Amino acid sequence: MEATFSTSLDGIIIIDSHGDIVEFNKSAQKMFGCCRDDVLGMILRKRSSRHLTAKPSTRAC
Repeated sequence: MEATFSTSLDGIIIIDSHGDIVEFNKSAQKMFGCCRDDVLGMILRKRSSRHLTAKPSTRAC
């Protein structure tokens, strides 16, 4: 599964049950113009059927 994730031409974002981004592949980095380390731990929220935005997590660590 790791090989598929890392070599996929499709952008893949994996989130946990809280909506936190826990994985972000290289294609997603190119699509969104974000580095993986910058988005890990952010909360993915659906704004509309076409737009996704990342918002920093406010949960206590």
